[in-house]
Amino acid sequence: MRIATFTVTRDEATFLPKWISNSLKNFSPQDIYVLDHQTEDTSVEDAKKLGVNVETIFPPENPDASWFRDKIRQTQRDLLQRYDWVLFSECDEFVIPSPGVGSIKSVAERMQIEGLDFARCTGFDIVHDYRTESPMDFSAERWLNQRRKCVPWFSPFNNKMLYSKPIFSRVPLNWRNGFHDVEGVGGNKTLDIPRVDYLYLIHCHYLDMGETERRHRLRHRSSKEFTHGAQLQLGNDLMLKFDSMLSISHEIPQEIKEIF
Repeated sequence: MRIATFTVTRDEATFLPKWISNSLKNFSPQDIYVLDHQTEDTSVEDAKKLGVNVETIFPPENPDASWFRDKIRQTQRDLLQRYDWVLFSECDEFVIPSPGVGSIKSVAERMQIEGLDFARCTGFDIVHDYRTESPMDFSAERWLNQRRKCVPWFSPFNNKMLYSKPIFSRVPLNWRNGFHDVEGVGGNKTLDIPRVDYLYLIHCHYLDMGETERRHRLRHRSSKEFTHGAQLQLGNDLMLKFDSMLSISHEIPQEIKEIF
């Protein structure tokens, strides 16, 4: 069974090294792919030294979210010509098998036995409690030892499946913008996509307020880029977003802290 993983990046010196190191636990370098949106820092050059595949992409001026969605869709289709399963995650998203399951390959084998062509990973949004927690030490091996709160995106904690994303698949997916859902017949959202509780998606967009604001400022360079479905707040608006997330947060499960 051949399995590949890929992401898209732009000036992600904080997250790309961690994304690659997490991927290397389950994938060989030649099965890891990075779509580089014209990065200006050293993160992509460092990635190349590790032997992963890097493709530079050249979006049109002021690209919108649909352009990136279509590029991701096509990349998944291209990889499925050579691989049995493909995992896509954004650079601040880390996919980890639950303890006891083993590897991503074991997850794929289990999903096949269960008759699943794709499913939602079990999503946890990690949130920086900026009033009581220090800025992240990103050099630490275990990031979640520095954080207490998360938003689990599944019942009974939350009725929304926002970050329990359908991103591991053996069939081409017509993702909607943001990759939270898949289009079905006639372009309608596919409902009732099963969630597997043995594959975690750790979303770190709100892991550190300072890093979140840096990334939002970068995205604001384009008037259209990522405006659909993305929270691009700055300053006080960003603080309000963190407060909103914290108001629905729960303690991070200890088993996740032990593996990430």
